[in-house]
Amino acid sequence: MERIDLFADSGLTYLSAIILGIIQGITEFLPISSSGHLALAEHLMIGVPEDFALDVFLHFATVLVVIFHYRKAIWDLFVRDHKTLILIIVGSIPVGILGVFFKSPFEAIKSKPDMICLALIFTSALLFFGERLAKCSYSLPKLSYKGAFAIGLVQGIALTPGISRSGSTTVAGLLCGLDRESAVRFSLFLMMPAVLGASLLEAKKVFFSGSGEVILNWGPMCVGFLVSLVMASVSLKILINVVTRGWLKYFAAYCLTVGVIGWVYFFIFAG
Repeated sequence: MERIDLFADSGLTYLSAIILGIIQGITEFLPISSSGHLALAEHLMIGVPEDFALDVFLHFATVLVVIFHYRKAIWDLFVRDHKTLILIIVGSIPVGILGVFFKSPFEAIKSKPDMICLALIFTSALLFFGERLAKCSYSLPKLSYKGAFAIGLVQGIALTPGISRSGSTTVAGLLCGLDRESAVRFSLFLMMPAVLGASLLEAKKVFFSGSGEVILNWGPMCVGFLVSLVMASVSLKILINVVTRGWLKYFAAYCLTVGVIGWVYFFIFAG
C-alpha cells in the first residue's frame, strides 16, 4: 500500500502543526487512547510528520489546560491539602518506573496493529464494566495510599498503545470508591507529572542529542500550541461531563467498534 502523505514537504508546516494540535488536544483527555489512534494511522499508511519539538509544545499545552482548570485545587495542594499531594506522589511512582525501565516493550507494540486493536477492545471492556461496577463512595482526600498506588499502576499499564490513560485511571478511581468528580480530578492530577516527565525526556532528546544545531519553526509551533490549547480545553470539559453523567459506555462502544474493525482488517486482510 502506498503511503498517503498529508503534507507537501517533510518539514513542519502550519497545516501539519494545526492538524497535530487538533489531534493532541482532542485525544489527550477523551478515553480513546491517542497513542493507539496515531499508531493505527501510521499502519494505515497515513503519513503524519513527527516533530519532537512540536510534540513537547503540544503536550505542554494540554498540561496548562489542566493547571488552569484546577488552579485553585492545585494551589491548595501546596497550602493545606498535603494528603492529596502525597497521594499524587505515590500514584506517580509506578508510571515513572515502568516508563523508564520498560519503555521499549511498550513502544514495540506500536509495530503490531492487531495488538493495538486488542488493547482498544480491552479499553472498551474497562470503560463499560468499570462504570457499571463503580462504587462512588467518597471524595479524593479519603483515598488510601494503597488505592493511589493501584491507580498509578493502571496509568503505567496504560503506556500500552490502545489503552486509554484517562479512561483507565478514571475507571480505576471509580473502582477504588472515589466519586465521579474526584476520580476525574485524580486522573488528571496524575496526568500532569507523567506528561511533564515524558515531555522533558523528549526535550532532552531534541535539544541535547549532540546531533548539531536544532532549528525550531517558531511560527507553526506557536500555532500548534494554541490549537492544542483550545481543543484540549474543549475535550477536558467533555471528559468531565462524560464521567459525571455516566456516559463512558458511549466511548466504550466507540473503542469496541474501532478495535474489532481494526483487528479484522489487520489480522485477516492485511496480515
